Amino acid sequence: MNIALFGSTGVIGGLFMNIAINSGDTVYAYARNPDKITIQHDNLHIIKGGLTDEKAIESAISNADIIVSVMGPALKAKRNDMSTPIADGHEFIIKTMKRLNKSRLLTLATPSIRADGDDTSVLLKIIPFGAKLYLPWAYRDMVKLGEVIKSSDIDWTVIRIMSPSNKPSNSKYDVFTGAGKAKMSVSRENVAKFFYEVASSGTYVKEMPLVFNR
Repeated sequence: MNIALFGSTGVIGGLFMNIAINSGDTVYAYARNPDKITIQHDNLHIIKGGLTDEKAIESAISNADIIVSVMGPALKAKRNDMSTPIADGHEFIIKTMKRLNKSRLLTLATPSIRADGDDTSVLLKIIPFGAKLYLPWAYRDMVKLGEVIKSSDIDWTVIRIMSPSNKPSNSKYDVFTGAGKAKMSVSRENVAKFFYEVASSGTYVKEMPLVFNR
């Protein structure tokens, strides 16, 4: 696969890059600060740009078979901050995808984006209310991201997580799609693994699976 990766300087981005490159894929890593990427490989191409730089975004995805975003909302901001940088960045990405006839997008989100089947889980009823109360700026960004994704006509998958940690994964992951029981904790390593599984298999099109540690 040729993969365009947004959020490449984060922990999940780095883990995903390693998995993809070691699997023989080519990664076009998009970064505002490329110096933060310490991986070097013949199959890694780094593109510098911000989330409103349409020419740089076009350069990142022009050769891609799939676009992957592991960007997350800011965890610190003013409560009245009404900006929605992640959602706005996705608008630019999707606009460019359509212009270049690209159709497949995987993106990271939280349960603030509601999915069919969430009402079967008490946890997924509670979490969005907590986010709205304690992280209102992030909540607004996620809600708008959901609107942007759902209103597009591309083949999207929204992979949702709660309470990610950097602890090494000592277990496999499970996925909630409206049946069974959802859990809070997930290692970023398992998130990266699940992203790569979905990217490789082409599954969960227009679905919003929640991944968590088994």
